[in-house]
Amino acid sequence: MVSALVSRARAAQVAVLLVAMLVSGPALAPASAQSIGTIQPPFDASYTLAGLGPVPGLPNPYGGLTFLHDNPNVILIGGAANSSSGLIYQIEVTRDSEDHITGFVGTAEVLVPGAGAFNDGGVVYGPDGVLFLARWPVDEIGQIKPGVSATEKVIDLVPFGIGTGASGRGPGGLMFVPDGFPGAGQLKLAGYGDDSWYTVDIQPDGTGFFDVTGATKHTNIPAGAGFAGLEGVAYVPPGSPVFDGLGLQLLVAEFAAGNVAAYEIDANGDPIPATRTVFIGGLSGAEGAAIDPVTGDLLFSTFGTGADQVVRVEGFAPPASTETPRSIKEDSVAKLQALLPTGDPQADQKIEKAIGSIEDSLTPEYWVDDSTLDPKHGKQVFDEERHAVTELTKKVTIAIPEAQDVVAALVFADELLAQKAIDDATAAGGNPRYLAKAAEAMAEAAAEWAGDNPQRAIYKYRKAWSYATKST
Repeated sequence: MVSALVSRARAAQVAVLLVAMLVSGPALAPASAQSIGTIQPPFDASYTLAGLGPVPGLPNPYGGLTFLHDNPNVILIGGAANSSSGLIYQIEVTRDSEDHITGFVGTAEVLVPGAGAFNDGGVVYGPDGVLFLARWPVDEIGQIKPGVSATEKVIDLVPFGIGTGASGRGPGGLMFVPDGFPGAGQLKLAGYGDDSWYTVDIQPDGTGFFDVTGATKHTNIPAGAGFAGLEGVAYVPPGSPVFDGLGLQLLVAEFAAGNVAAYEIDANGDPIPATRTVFIGGLSGAEGAAIDPVTGDLLFSTFGTGADQVVRVEGFAPPASTETPRSIKEDSVAKLQALLPTGDPQADQKIEKAIGSIEDSLTPEYWVDDSTLDPKHGKQVFDEERHAVTELTKKVTIAIPEAQDVVAALVFADELLAQKAIDDATAAGGNPRYLAKAAEAMAEAAAEWAGDNPQRAIYKYRKAWSYATKST
């Protein structure tokens, strides 16, 4: 019985979906005509389904999906999922006048050649812009590092009690708990073969990737007494109708059961099994899940037998901005890496130095969280940023518009860090004299930036941060 479940038997479980190819002009067909499931009461009065059709050029079956970390108009999605030939693809999306996704532009392209084998329902960005992949049925996690070609780190989960090696009991879905939810920042793993739910501990390995250091099983969340087959995971944007009223904060795709289920979560961000509520029923092949960072819409992919597609669920609250000083710096690194090579060796050298300085500013010991610096070491972040800006404002780089966009982003990130320190110190009843000096330094920084002197602006933000930190 169990071996039959673990093998997935997807050809038998997944009906070929009746989808309409998306073409320019006609509106999307109704959900009922596309066999993409039904919104269940009491959600049906507030939410609607729309099939977006297949992704042009993406090989079946489909895996998980997410949005490109610095471009909400590009999705990443697994193709040839669960196989050794699997890859992660990228494709631009189209949006309507209300910013809801309506289709795709062009043909899907491979994100990183050679990376993405055995991809499954979990495709999600983690710290430092590293893309984490659930690898099924080989019981592994893969990682793709931004800006590096044909590089994928693979971690066997069997030593951590997840699966037994090619057992199919390993990861179906992965998700880092978003800011604002209990357990924020933790990596959660939804096990396909036995419906287990884990927290996976990770730490930097010194090469830009991450090691797994442990895993804790919290619960099982089957579909009633049956097998669910857990896949994609998404946390519900706060303020979403019905969900807020019921206290439901987590969505989990149930491949085998043909549902998307909702749960309350505990203080660790984990699902409470007894609260399971079916949100969408009657699905064939529910696979990946992602929240649109622009509209809050839920996107999920399907895994079938030649007719896979992406489905949009509308009605959720738009998510709060997740941009933080740390994420701004991480995005800046990716944007600079995308400029190389420029064709000018001197410019390349300056950009590479700037990248190195920004990466040094992201040293974990310098940070308390993504918006707060360590009181003892935080000043190093500002110093490294000044080094980066100096390289990006040399004669050979100042004429590169994208490089100057990064300069502006770095100054803004340091302003946020200084202001956060002031806000925290004020709330803690900090020394008024130091807080007054911090406010004065903030005004001076703004003047320097208005005068087109980013290095001096960052220096003044450093002073503001230091005064605020000393005040407590």
